[in-house]
Amino acid sequence: MCSGTETKITPDLLNSINENPASYSVILEDWNEEKAEYMAELENIFEQYINQNEKAYNTFTYLVLAMNRWCMALPKYAKEMTDTYVGGNRNEKFRPISQSKKRFIASLRQIDNNPREYLLKSSFSSLDRKSSV
Repeated sequence: MCSGTETKITPDLLNSINENPASYSVILEDWNEEKAEYMAELENIFEQYINQNEKAYNTFTYLVLAMNRWCMALPKYAKEMTDTYVGGNRNEKFRPISQSKKRFIASLRQIDNNPREYLLKSSFSSLDRKSSV
């Protein structure tokens, strides 16, 4: 990792690490069955947006790019809606979308510099925060 971003391992990168090792770090993910299932489910959900060439790059980037492509393919209405319709038989026909869900949708529009952090930490924290709505 260089400056908090994932980097593809190439001969040039290895030379750069040799020249300036203090600028780089390696993170070893504590992999378990739950994370493997989570990644498999994400791959299943966004399968039609996955570019197989990107899959060779690393284990996380291709999924973040697929999620971003899915989000960009949504109609403008879906990306920008602020309320959901809850039915005509209730006093409340529309309910505001929570701030945490809005933050999550907004995060899908941006390609994160650190896909591992986004998939395994950030996306959950944006959904877990208490909503003010």
